[in-house]
Amino acid sequence: MTTNYHHQGDNINVSGQGNIGAIKVQNQGAADPQAAMQEMIGLVMALRGQVAADDRQVLDESVKVVRMGDNADKGVLRRALSNIVGIATMVGAAGAPALDAALKVKELFGV
Repeated sequence: MTTNYHHQGDNINVSGQGNIGAIKVQNQGAADPQAAMQEMIGLVMALRGQVAADDRQVLDESVKVVRMGDNADKGVLRRALSNIVGIATMVGAAGAPALDAALKVKELFGV
């Protein structure tokens, strides 16, 4: 059985006593596709050190495609971003920033 899990939304960790709520900051980040892409690439590069060699290779190949932006074939770009989303998801909490950024880039590039 294969299960796909994509976390979107709040992830709140609470410790200690007397906690009564969470402070929420609405930071949507870059709305410009190129700026969002650059932000995502930085997060993916940071994620590289936390994954196996095979996954690093997939991330590197995917980033090459993503760097092409609008010049990349839409299907190839979608698959590259999907690879990033999948690896970031498998890493767990450490992959959350790259996951969120990749999903945003997918949306902004319409793939």
